[in-house]
Parts: sequence; structure tokens; C-alpha cells
Amino acid sequence: MGRRATQPIPSHLRAAFYAAAWSIAATGKVTREDGSIRDVAAECGRCRRITRRHGLAVLWATACALRFSELARLRVAAVSESGLSALIERSKGGVDHRVGVARGLIAETMRWRSECSESFLSPLLLPARTGAALSLKAFNRDACGLFRGLFGIELTSHCLRDTACQQAMADTGDIRVAQTLLGHRSVRTTEVYVAKQDARAYQVPLWVPDEGPSPPAPLPTTRGERGEGSLRVFDPERGVA
Repeated sequence: MGRRATQPIPSHLRAAFYAAAWSIAATGKVTREDGSIRDVAAECGRCRRITRRHGLAVLWATACALRFSELARLRVAAVSESGLSALIERSKGGVDHRVGVARGLIAETMRWRSECSESFLSPLLLPARTGAALSLKAFNRDACGLFRGLFGIELTSHCLRDTACQQAMADTGDIRVAQTLLGHRSVRTTEVYVAKQDARAYQVPLWVPDEGPSPPAPLPTTRGERGEGSLRVFDPERGVA
């Protein structure tokens, strides 16, 4: 059985979603709509450093269109602070390449690492508490679970890669840009990827009546009233007239 299909973060939630991710990455807290502060780290009963790492991981996974395996093995040495980029080692036969990364994300990540205890420190950029690689099961449960609770959406690690793909297409309209970002060797793979996203995002447009009462729809007439070309009317007692 293949991996369960995922979908991007809904476009109308993205601004709030990533604003929350940045805030959690920096402080472990988010701001409610009424302006009050919600301490999500305390609510989850988690160490603030772990909660902040959740926010950073979500940001990195989206910024670089990472599969979870690529996120888990991303190393500090792969990140160029001067070049504002990261060398991504793609899995599934993808092309290793550099992806541009926002200065703020690199700076916030390095600040987080500088505040971590020695047990956190490892060659990996976003390690687990012990310095080992992140676990997919734990990430989907804890990091994605945190944002599922905040926004009430279905979310797994792959949804972030889906979001990056859809956003690249929305911003540029160039499938080659999406191909490069996702690290696909063939644009055909990207075409399939984008087509799936388009299919999931499609919604049948329904006719919406104007305000005010609508006139009753006219009933089809009988053959005798309109001639041989008229619609036939179904009579429940006699069948088709």
C-alpha cells in the first residue's frame, strides 16, 4: 500500500500558519487574535527548546521543500550563512542542489543552537534531544500535532513539501522553478506532482442565486403544446408522456 495522499496547507491559512511558526521558533509562544500571548510550550508540557525546534523544522521543511528524511539528515555544514543557502541531499534519486534560505531563518536557527545544551549539539542542524536524527513518528505526532491543534487541519511532514510546490507554482507559474526547488531530475515528475495538487485543490463552482426571491423554474411542456421537438414529461402513473 502506498503512502497516504497529502495536501498543502490551505492558502487562506498560510499567512497565519507561518506567522505562528516563526513565533514558536523564536519564543515557543503565539499571539491570540485578541492580542494575548499563548504559551504553547507550557500547554504541551514540553521543553521550550523542543517546542521552538518544532517551529524551526516546519519552516525549514517548507523553505527547502524537504521530505522528512531530507530534513532529518540536514547538517549544519550544509548551511551557508554568507551565501544564504543550504545544500540539500535529495532522496529517492533526486538531484542534490543548493536552495536559497532566508537570512532570518538561518539566524534564528543558529541562535536556537547556541542556546541548546551540549546534548543537543551534533552535526545535524535540527537534532533530537539526544543529538540523534529526528523520528518521523515523533515529528508527525508532536510538531505536526502542535499545528494541527492550533489550526484544526490535517497535517503531516509531507504537507509542507506539498505547500512549497504549490506556492512556487502560484508565485512564478514556472514548472521549472518548482522542479528545481523539489530536486526532481525530470520535469515529468514535477508535472505529475503539480497535477495532483491541482486536482486536490479543485472545487466545482456552484451557481449562486442573486439576493431576493427567485422565480419558480418553468416546467417542461407537453408535446402537444410545443410540438415534436419538446421535452417529454414523466407522469408517475402513466410513465413517459
